[in-house]
Amino acid sequence: MKMRKFSIPSSFVSVCWFSSLFAICLFSFLYLHPRDADNCLNILKINSSDTIISQSSKYDVSNETNLTPNVTNLVPMTESKSNDSVIELPTSNQDAPVAASNEPPPSNPTSNQVDGYDPTKIEEESDEEYDKIPSIDVFANPPWNCSREERILWLKEKLQESKLVKSTSRTQNIDEKIQVFLTNCRVRIFLTWIYPANLFGKREIFALESMLKAHFEGCVVILSRSMDSNPGRSILKPILDRGLKVLTLAPDFHYLFSETPAQGWFERLESGEVDPGTVPITVNLSNLLRLAVLYKYGGVYFDSDMIIIKDVSGLRNMIGVDSVDRGMRSWQTVGNAVLIFDKGHPLLWRFMEEFTWNFDGFKWGFGPEMATRAVSKAVNDSNFHFHVMVPLGFYPIDPISITRLFEKPSKNGPNWVKNKFGEINGESYGIHLWNRQTHGLKIEKKSVIGRLISNHCILCQDVYDS
Repeated sequence: MKMRKFSIPSSFVSVCWFSSLFAICLFSFLYLHPRDADNCLNILKINSSDTIISQSSKYDVSNETNLTPNVTNLVPMTESKSNDSVIELPTSNQDAPVAASNEPPPSNPTSNQVDGYDPTKIEEESDEEYDKIPSIDVFANPPWNCSREERILWLKEKLQESKLVKSTSRTQNIDEKIQVFLTNCRVRIFLTWIYPANLFGKREIFALESMLKAHFEGCVVILSRSMDSNPGRSILKPILDRGLKVLTLAPDFHYLFSETPAQGWFERLESGEVDPGTVPITVNLSNLLRLAVLYKYGGVYFDSDMIIIKDVSGLRNMIGVDSVDRGMRSWQTVGNAVLIFDKGHPLLWRFMEEFTWNFDGFKWGFGPEMATRAVSKAVNDSNFHFHVMVPLGFYPIDPISITRLFEKPSKNGPNWVKNKFGEINGESYGIHLWNRQTHGLKIEKKSVIGRLISNHCILCQDVYDS
């Protein structure tokens, strides 16, 4: 009797071989791969005198609500800036004054009267020291495969080295400086830039120009230690020379976060009780700083990658939806690249609470997620009154599809480019460039983005070389 040979299909062998190879590579990468360039293994030795709190404070957040409440009046925007361009969330007693949850808005105290802020702990900082701010972002690549203690010590070392959050002679009297500058401004606009000045490039300049062109009687405050220096001001000199109202200020984090929910989180971060995670801490400091400054002064916050098309002075207490479930006619997430709120608005306080309760330094997009969760909880709360703008307002295209807007007409067809430009330019207040996805893209000739920037810039230098 002839024995029948058993054969294994070659495809099965291939799958097994590749699976084994993948497993070996993954193991090698996770366990044999050298640690961060800053050498996580040595961080604890270098900083052995520092004290680490093994567990950060925990918060119990109850009564979580559905993150995608229905929107019953989702409508396209119109040129008229009427109330139809926003989704008004249900509330009662709309005209009654609102107070932040459990805390009244601050009465705009001076720096010497603020709890948790000690102006005597201010370091002197010379012009020479100030202008030698590093030209590289020392926070850009936090160690990703280190322990919690190593990450905390790495951050403490970088904060001390960079003086990023130190209260110094440069940050002193920030409240007075802001108040004086904002006098007689029709629109108050705030930006944050917690990166080296040399990274404030052409696209950021175009964004700033668009904000000023749409609001010639407005004032722009750029909260940035690096831009509030001779190198930073030299970058802005062509704009400043035209008499446009732009003020660069090194932020006093201790003062701006004082008497808000951000204060406790910031103090725990500095003392080593908060795991900063693997997302650069500058990203999350910006997420929190924009909330605190709007809470204390009111006005408009724009990300530095927003091209502004229309005057936003007719909008109040507004946040924009950046993604919608069209089938369910409900919004999914809101963005925090544009915030327009009155001073002391309770939703800003709630945003800061959500930030501190649920901080996750490992998650890109934590800011929008935090805002989405807070808005979801506030929808049916009668203490809040605010508006949610449809995506066409500030997020007319998603971060995946936006790459098409950078391409020349021959790639998408001239009619598509013409129609898309007409839609955004005619119906949107602005467009978010989603810089994390597009910073490496070249603006091609006659592309939608190129045409938008060209229409809304002031100096318009080298649009297609950026």
